[in-house]
Amino acid sequence: MHRVGSSQAVKVNVRVIAISNRDLRAEVQAGRFREDLFYRLNVVSLSLPLLRERPGDIPLLSRHFLQKYAAATGSPAEVLSPEALSRLLAHAWPGNIRELENVIQRAVILANGREIVAEHVLPESSFVAASREEAAPGRTVMEHEKELILSTLKRLNGNRTHTAKALGVSVRTIRNRLREYRVLSGGAVC
Repeated sequence: MHRVGSSQAVKVNVRVIAISNRDLRAEVQAGRFREDLFYRLNVVSLSLPLLRERPGDIPLLSRHFLQKYAAATGSPAEVLSPEALSRLLAHAWPGNIRELENVIQRAVILANGREIVAEHVLPESSFVAASREEAAPGRTVMEHEKELILSTLKRLNGNRTHTAKALGVSVRTIRNRLREYRVLSGGAVC
């Protein structure tokens, strides 16, 4: 391989795997993707159907993500209830595998025991709607955030690192929020 502008050859051993949710050949024809880059990348093409077109993969992927996030957070969650699996199989998955992964990660955070139940596996749009319905009038976002952080921290036995990872924030954020809560509640976290 030659570096751009160099006449000296450099030995490399790499594989590039590129993925797109668009038809790159059509994008090249429409002038929205560089033709030379397309031909550099297009050595072996694989077309993978959408998750909703292969529902048989949902149980396997769900178990994989469940094990991954339970281990990462120290959660006791280890199985999906039949109702939870039915709910996952019934969803259309417009966000594909990434959406499924997020739903399972959230379910692991919400689970109280070893079993993930149907209420834990609401897709994002349903989760947001359910959160709005459950929200008490007059409660602030900060109060909801505080409740989520403290309940997750309690479930993870006070481990701030696991709590931060489970909630997708930094340990510094958890530490700062806990400091704020102590000030707001007169020195004791409630």
